[in-house]
Amino acid sequence: NLRFVQLKSRACFEGELWPCALEALSKQYELDSALVGDEEFYPRIFGVAQTVGDTAAMLHWSGEAVRQVPGSLLLWRARASALRDAGMSDSAVAAYERLVELDSADLRSALAAAQILIGDLVIDTATAVDTVRLNRAGELLDLITASTTDTALVMNSAVLYFRPGQQLVQSRRAHVDELALGVDWLEKSLQYDWQQRLTSQANFFVGLGIFFLAADMDAKIVESKSCEEVAEYSALLNRGVEAMNLGASVAQQTADQILDMYKRYESRPPTFRRAFECRGP
Repeated sequence: NLRFVQLKSRACFEGELWPCALEALSKQYELDSALVGDEEFYPRIFGVAQTVGDTAAMLHWSGEAVRQVPGSLLLWRARASALRDAGMSDSAVAAYERLVELDSADLRSALAAAQILIGDLVIDTATAVDTVRLNRAGELLDLITASTTDTALVMNSAVLYFRPGQQLVQSRRAHVDELALGVDWLEKSLQYDWQQRLTSQANFFVGLGIFFLAADMDAKIVESKSCEEVAEYSALLNRGVEAMNLGASVAQQTADQILDMYKRYESRPPTFRRAFECRGP
Protein backbone atom coordinates (compact mmCIF):
# COMPACT_ATOMS: atom_id res chain seq x y z
CA ASN A 1 0.00 0.00 0.00
CA LEU A 2 1.71 3.17 -1.26
CA ARG A 3 -0.01 5.46 1.21
CA PHE A 4 1.04 3.30 4.13
CA VAL A 5 4.64 3.25 2.88
CA GLN A 6 4.61 7.06 2.54
CA LEU A 7 3.40 7.38 6.15
CA LYS A 8 6.06 4.94 7.30
CA SER A 9 8.73 6.93 5.48
CA ARG A 10 7.59 10.17 7.12
CA ALA A 11 7.55 8.57 10.55
CA CYS A 12 11.03 7.12 10.09
CA PHE A 13 12.39 10.52 9.05
CA GLU A 14 10.75 12.32 11.96
CA GLY A 15 12.15 9.73 14.36
CA GLU A 16 15.55 9.81 12.67
CA LEU A 17 15.33 6.04 12.22
CA TRP A 18 17.60 5.98 9.19
CA PRO A 19 17.66 2.24 8.39
CA CYS A 20 13.88 2.30 8.55
CA ALA A 21 13.80 5.40 6.32
CA LEU A 22 16.06 3.73 3.76
CA GLU A 23 13.83 0.68 3.64
CA ALA A 24 10.67 2.77 3.34
CA LEU A 25 12.06 4.99 0.58
CA SER A 26 13.23 1.96 -1.35
CA LYS A 27 9.74 0.44 -1.15
CA GLN A 28 8.17 3.77 -2.09
CA TYR A 29 10.31 3.93 -5.24
CA GLU A 30 9.25 0.41 -6.12
CA LEU A 31 5.55 1.27 -5.80
CA ASP A 32 5.43 4.82 -7.16
CA SER A 33 6.46 5.11 -10.82
CA ALA A 34 6.30 8.92 -10.53
CA LEU A 35 9.54 8.79 -8.54
CA VAL A 36 11.50 7.30 -11.44
CA GLY A 37 13.55 10.18 -12.83
CA ASP A 38 12.65 12.49 -9.92
CA GLU A 39 15.81 14.54 -9.35
CA GLU A 40 14.77 15.39 -5.78
CA PHE A 41 14.22 11.76 -4.73
CA TYR A 42 17.68 10.41 -5.57
CA PRO A 43 19.71 12.83 -3.42
CA ARG A 44 17.30 12.15 -0.58
CA ILE A 45 17.65 8.38 -0.60
CA PHE A 46 21.39 8.60 -1.30
CA GLY A 47 21.80 10.88 1.70
CA VAL A 48 19.96 8.39 3.91
CA ALA A 49 22.12 5.52 2.63
CA GLN A 50 25.18 7.65 3.36
CA THR A 51 23.97 8.35 6.90
CA VAL A 52 23.38 4.64 7.48
CA GLY A 53 26.79 3.85 5.97
CA ASP A 54 25.28 1.33 3.58
CA THR A 55 27.83 1.08 0.76
CA ALA A 56 25.71 -1.29 -1.32
CA ALA A 57 22.74 1.08 -1.13
CA MET A 58 24.89 4.09 -2.06
CA LEU A 59 26.20 2.24 -5.10
CA HIS A 60 22.73 1.05 -6.09
CA TRP A 61 20.94 4.37 -5.76
CA SER A 62 23.69 6.50 -7.28
CA GLY A 63 23.78 4.08 -10.22
CA GLU A 64 20.02 4.21 -10.62
CA ALA A 65 20.13 8.00 -10.38
CA VAL A 66 22.61 8.55 -13.23
CA ARG A 67 20.81 5.99 -15.38
CA GLN A 68 17.56 7.88 -15.04
CA VAL A 69 19.01 11.42 -15.03
CA PRO A 70 22.30 11.14 -16.96
CA GLY A 71 22.85 14.89 -17.28
CA SER A 72 22.77 15.77 -13.57
CA LEU A 73 26.04 17.03 -12.12
CA LEU A 74 24.73 16.58 -8.58
CA LEU A 75 23.88 12.92 -9.14
CA TRP A 76 27.15 12.16 -10.94
CA ARG A 77 29.03 13.66 -7.98
CA ALA A 78 27.17 11.31 -5.68
CA ARG A 79 27.97 8.42 -8.02
CA ALA A 80 31.67 9.26 -8.15
CA SER A 81 31.82 9.61 -4.37
CA ALA A 82 30.11 6.24 -3.85
CA LEU A 83 32.44 4.47 -6.26
CA ARG A 84 35.53 6.07 -4.75
CA ASP A 85 34.50 5.15 -1.19
CA ALA A 86 33.79 1.59 -2.31
CA GLY A 87 37.33 1.30 -3.69
CA MET A 88 36.13 0.93 -7.29
CA SER A 89 38.93 3.09 -8.66
CA ASP A 90 38.48 2.67 -12.42
CA SER A 91 34.74 3.27 -12.23
CA ALA A 92 35.25 6.29 -9.96
CA VAL A 93 37.73 7.79 -12.44
CA ALA A 94 35.22 7.27 -15.25
CA ALA A 95 32.54 9.00 -13.17
CA TYR A 96 34.78 11.99 -12.44
CA GLU A 97 35.72 12.20 -16.11
CA ARG A 98 32.01 12.16 -16.96
CA LEU A 99 31.59 15.18 -14.68
CA VAL A 100 34.34 16.99 -16.58
CA GLU A 101 32.60 16.13 -19.86
CA LEU A 102 29.35 17.59 -18.53
CA ASP A 103 31.07 20.70 -17.15
CA SER A 104 34.55 21.54 -18.43
CA ALA A 105 34.94 24.03 -15.57
CA ASP A 106 34.63 21.26 -12.98
CA LEU A 107 38.37 21.04 -12.42
CA ARG A 108 38.00 19.59 -8.92
CA SER A 109 36.57 16.47 -10.50
CA ALA A 110 39.53 16.40 -12.89
CA LEU A 111 41.86 16.63 -9.89
CA ALA A 112 39.99 13.85 -8.06
CA ALA A 113 40.35 11.57 -11.09
CA ALA A 114 44.07 12.35 -11.40
CA GLN A 115 44.57 11.66 -7.69
CA ILE A 116 43.00 8.21 -8.02
CA LEU A 117 44.97 7.37 -11.16
CA ILE A 118 48.29 8.39 -9.63
CA GLY A 119 47.47 6.93 -6.23
CA ASP A 120 46.96 3.49 -7.79
CA LEU A 121 50.18 3.57 -9.84
CA VAL A 122 53.01 1.21 -8.98
CA ILE A 123 56.40 2.48 -10.12
CA ASP A 124 59.36 0.29 -9.20
CA THR A 125 62.11 -1.70 -10.85
CA ALA A 126 60.09 -4.93 -10.88
CA THR A 127 56.83 -3.72 -12.43
CA ALA A 128 56.09 -2.36 -15.89
CA VAL A 129 54.79 1.19 -15.64
CA ASP A 130 51.15 1.59 -16.65
CA THR A 131 51.88 4.42 -19.09
CA VAL A 132 48.26 4.52 -20.30
CA ARG A 133 47.11 5.32 -16.77
CA LEU A 134 49.98 7.75 -16.26
CA ASN A 135 49.26 9.62 -19.50
CA ARG A 136 45.56 9.73 -18.64
CA ALA A 137 46.43 11.41 -15.34
CA GLY A 138 48.80 13.75 -17.15
CA GLU A 139 46.06 14.90 -19.51
CA LEU A 140 43.84 15.76 -16.55
CA LEU A 141 46.62 17.66 -14.78
CA ASP A 142 47.48 19.52 -17.99
CA LEU A 143 43.79 20.48 -18.31
CA ILE A 144 43.77 21.86 -14.76
CA THR A 145 46.98 23.87 -15.02
CA ALA A 146 45.97 25.29 -18.39
CA SER A 147 42.50 26.30 -17.21
CA THR A 148 42.81 27.92 -13.80
CA THR A 149 44.80 30.24 -11.59
CA ASP A 150 43.22 28.77 -8.45
CA THR A 151 46.30 28.43 -6.24
CA ALA A 152 45.04 25.35 -4.40
CA LEU A 153 44.30 23.46 -7.61
CA VAL A 154 47.60 24.47 -9.17
CA MET A 155 49.61 23.50 -6.07
CA ASN A 156 47.83 20.14 -5.81
CA SER A 157 48.66 19.54 -9.47
CA ALA A 158 52.33 20.35 -8.81
CA VAL A 159 52.41 17.74 -6.04
CA LEU A 160 50.78 15.16 -8.31
CA TYR A 161 53.30 15.86 -11.08
CA PHE A 162 56.15 15.47 -8.61
CA ARG A 163 55.51 12.04 -7.11
CA PRO A 164 55.50 9.92 -10.31
CA GLY A 165 58.30 12.05 -11.76
CA GLN A 166 60.52 11.34 -8.77
CA GLN A 167 59.67 7.63 -8.81
CA LEU A 168 60.36 7.30 -12.54
CA VAL A 169 63.80 8.82 -12.09
CA GLN A 170 64.54 6.65 -9.07
CA SER A 171 63.24 3.37 -10.45
CA ARG A 172 63.40 3.47 -14.24
CA ARG A 173 66.98 4.44 -15.06
CA ALA A 174 67.24 1.87 -17.88
CA HIS A 175 63.95 2.88 -19.55
CA VAL A 176 64.77 6.01 -21.51
CA ASP A 177 61.21 6.98 -22.52
CA GLU A 178 59.90 6.59 -18.99
CA LEU A 179 62.90 8.44 -17.59
CA ALA A 180 62.33 11.33 -20.00
CA LEU A 181 58.67 11.38 -18.96
CA GLY A 182 59.75 11.54 -15.32
CA VAL A 183 61.99 14.54 -16.01
CA ASP A 184 59.15 16.24 -17.91
CA TRP A 185 56.75 15.75 -14.99
CA LEU A 186 59.32 17.08 -12.53
CA GLU A 187 59.78 20.19 -14.70
CA LYS A 188 56.00 20.70 -14.65
CA SER A 189 56.04 20.27 -10.90
CA LEU A 190 58.57 23.09 -10.66
CA GLN A 191 56.54 25.25 -13.03
CA TYR A 192 53.39 25.05 -10.89
CA ASP A 193 54.97 24.91 -7.43
CA TRP A 194 53.96 28.45 -6.55
CA GLN A 195 54.62 27.83 -2.84
CA GLN A 196 58.13 26.54 -3.67
CA ARG A 197 57.61 23.54 -1.43
CA LEU A 198 59.08 21.15 -3.98
CA THR A 199 61.82 23.31 -5.49
CA SER A 200 64.90 21.62 -4.02
CA GLN A 201 63.65 18.05 -4.36
CA ALA A 202 62.30 18.48 -7.88
CA ASN A 203 65.49 20.15 -9.08
CA PHE A 204 67.62 17.40 -7.54
CA PHE A 205 65.70 14.69 -9.38
CA VAL A 206 65.66 16.69 -12.64
CA GLY A 207 69.45 16.88 -12.40
CA LEU A 208 69.67 13.17 -11.63
CA GLY A 209 67.25 12.23 -14.42
CA ILE A 210 69.07 14.27 -17.06
CA PHE A 211 72.35 12.72 -15.98
CA PHE A 212 70.88 9.25 -16.56
CA LEU A 213 69.55 10.38 -19.95
CA ALA A 214 72.89 11.83 -21.06
CA ALA A 215 74.58 8.51 -21.83
CA ASP A 216 71.76 7.47 -24.17
CA MET A 217 71.70 10.83 -25.94
CA ASP A 218 75.47 10.78 -26.32
CA ALA A 219 75.30 7.37 -28.00
CA LYS A 220 72.50 8.52 -30.33
CA ILE A 221 74.52 11.54 -31.48
CA VAL A 222 77.57 9.38 -32.20
CA GLU A 223 75.33 7.40 -34.54
CA SER A 224 73.25 10.21 -36.05
CA LYS A 225 75.98 12.87 -36.34
CA SER A 226 73.19 15.45 -36.09
CA CYS A 227 74.18 19.03 -35.31
CA GLU A 228 70.62 19.78 -34.23
CA GLU A 229 70.80 17.00 -31.65
CA VAL A 230 74.17 18.31 -30.47
CA ALA A 231 72.51 21.67 -29.70
CA GLU A 232 69.69 19.91 -27.83
CA TYR A 233 72.23 17.83 -25.94
CA SER A 234 74.18 20.90 -24.87
CA ALA A 235 71.03 22.64 -23.64
CA LEU A 236 69.95 19.50 -21.77
CA LEU A 237 73.31 19.20 -20.01
CA ASN A 238 73.20 22.87 -19.03
CA ARG A 239 69.76 22.35 -17.53
CA GLY A 240 70.90 19.23 -15.71
CA VAL A 241 73.87 20.98 -14.09
CA GLU A 242 71.71 23.97 -13.17
CA ALA A 243 69.05 21.74 -11.59
CA MET A 244 71.54 19.65 -9.66
CA ASN A 245 73.15 22.79 -8.23
CA LEU A 246 69.73 24.14 -7.21
CA GLY A 247 68.77 20.84 -5.59
CA ALA A 248 72.14 19.89 -4.11
CA SER A 249 70.99 20.45 -0.52
CA VAL A 250 68.72 17.39 -0.79
CA ALA A 251 71.77 15.09 -0.83
CA GLN A 252 74.95 17.14 -1.01
CA GLN A 253 77.40 14.25 -1.31
CA THR A 254 75.44 12.61 -4.14
CA ALA A 255 75.01 15.98 -5.85
CA ASP A 256 78.74 16.63 -5.73
CA GLN A 257 79.44 13.22 -7.28
CA ILE A 258 76.89 13.73 -10.06
CA LEU A 259 78.16 17.24 -10.81
CA ASP A 260 81.70 15.89 -11.07
CA MET A 261 80.50 13.22 -13.53
CA TYR A 262 78.59 15.84 -15.54
CA LYS A 263 81.96 17.38 -16.42
CA ARG A 264 82.76 14.38 -18.60
CA TYR A 265 79.59 14.92 -20.62
CA GLU A 266 80.03 18.70 -20.85
CA SER A 267 83.15 18.21 -22.98
CA ARG A 268 81.23 16.15 -25.53
CA PRO A 269 79.14 18.81 -27.39
CA PRO A 270 82.24 20.87 -28.39
CA THR A 271 83.90 17.66 -29.56
CA PHE A 272 80.84 16.73 -31.62
CA ARG A 273 80.61 20.24 -33.14
CA ARG A 274 84.19 20.05 -34.35
CA ALA A 275 83.80 16.48 -35.62
CA PHE A 276 80.53 17.17 -37.46
CA GLU A 277 81.56 20.71 -38.53
CA CYS A 278 78.51 22.23 -36.88
CA ARG A 279 77.93 25.95 -37.16
CA GLY A 280 76.68 28.21 -34.41
CA PRO A 281 77.20 28.03 -30.65
